[in-house]
Amino acid sequence: METLIRSGHPATGSPPPPPRPPRGAPHAHPPVSLGLLILSLLLGSAGCTSPLRPEAEGGPTLSAGEFTFDSGGSALYYEFPLSPALSTPAGADTLIFFVSGSGCRSVRDRFPHYLAPLYGARGWVFILQKRGIRDGSRGLWCSRSFIRADYFESILSDQLEFIRHTLDTLPRRCRNVVLIGASEGSLVAAELARREPRITLLGLIGSGGTRLRDYLLRLEGLGRPLGGVEQMLNDIAADPDDLDRRALGHSYRYWSSFLDIDLRQILPQLSIPVIVAMGEEDSAVPAETLDLLIEAHEGARNGRLTTLVYLDADHRLVDRDRSIPYSGHFLQTLASQMEACEAPAGPLAEVPPWRSSPLEPDDPSSPLARLPGIDGERR
Repeated sequence: METLIRSGHPATGSPPPPPRPPRGAPHAHPPVSLGLLILSLLLGSAGCTSPLRPEAEGGPTLSAGEFTFDSGGSALYYEFPLSPALSTPAGADTLIFFVSGSGCRSVRDRFPHYLAPLYGARGWVFILQKRGIRDGSRGLWCSRSFIRADYFESILSDQLEFIRHTLDTLPRRCRNVVLIGASEGSLVAAELARREPRITLLGLIGSGGTRLRDYLLRLEGLGRPLGGVEQMLNDIAADPDDLDRRALGHSYRYWSSFLDIDLRQILPQLSIPVIVAMGEEDSAVPAETLDLLIEAHEGARNGRLTTLVYLDADHRLVDRDRSIPYSGHFLQTLASQMEACEAPAGPLAEVPPWRSSPLEPDDPSSPLARLPGIDGERR
C-alpha cells in the first residue's frame, strides 16, 4: 500500500497515491541529510537555498505587500493567483491562506512553486509572514522585532486580523476559504479555523494528537541532545513571559505559549472538513498520535476528519530514500474537498492555464522534483 489513509470519515473523491519506485532505484535528485532531527517544529529551519524562479516553470509571479495592524506595526505578506485568468482575488472561487512553520526565514523561495499541484484552479493564495521577517531573509539571524512578536497569541492575532481584513474587502460569492498550516503553523491554523467561521476547509501538515510538551519529552527520551527538557520546562514555568531568556532557539514566552496547545481539544469543535497529513517516519512528531485525534473526534460536531500517513515520509512529507515529496498528493486531496462553483462570465475559459504539476516527482522536468520542504530545507 502506497499511502495509509485512516479516518472514521475518509475524504471522498481524493486522488490515488502517487507511484513509488522500488527502494534503491536511481534518484532524479539525491536526498540531503535532515540535519537537526528536531526539525522546524522546535528550531526554525535556516538552511540556504537558491530560489526557484516561478517564471522558469511558467507559473505565477509572487507579489509582496506590507500589512499594517490596527494595534500598530506591520508584517510582509505575499499573494499570487493559481490561474493566469485571474488578475485580482475578487474573481477567485478559492482563497488559500498558508500559515508557515517556525523561524524567521522568508517564504519567498518556497512559493508559489510549493502549490504548483494546484495550478489551473480559480484560486488566489495569501501568506502572511511573522513580524520582523525581511523580504528574502534566509533566517540566519532573527531580528529583535521578530523575537518580541514570536509567540502564539501574537501570531494568532496577526493572522486573524489579516484573514478577516482580506475576506471583508472581497465581494461575497461562491467561495472556498482554505487554511493550510505546516508544523508550528498547524497549531495556529487550527485555532484560526475555530475562531473564523468563514473558513470552509482546514489542512494540517506535521502535527499530531499530543502537545508540544509531550513531543519534547519524547525526543529527549529517544536520546536527542536537548540539554535537559524537564529542567527547561521548570525554568519556563517560573518565568513564562520572558522574551529575553531563550531555550532551543526560542524565548521562554514562545515556549510557554505553545507547550500545551492540544489539537484534540480544538479540532472536535470544528464543523468543517479537516485533513491532517503526517509522515510515517516523522522524527519529531510520532504519526501514531493521529489515532488520538481520531479518538477525540468521534462523536464530535459535523466536521469530517481525514488523516493521511505517508509511508517512509518525514516531517515534511518527503520520502528521502526514494526522493519523493508527497505534498502534491496532500494538496490534491484538499482540492478534492473544495466546492465546485459555476464559472464566471468572461474570458476565463479562453486563457490557457499554467500546467498543473503531475505526481511523478522523479521526472526531472516536474517542479515537484525540486521543491524545498515545508519549512524551507531543500531535499
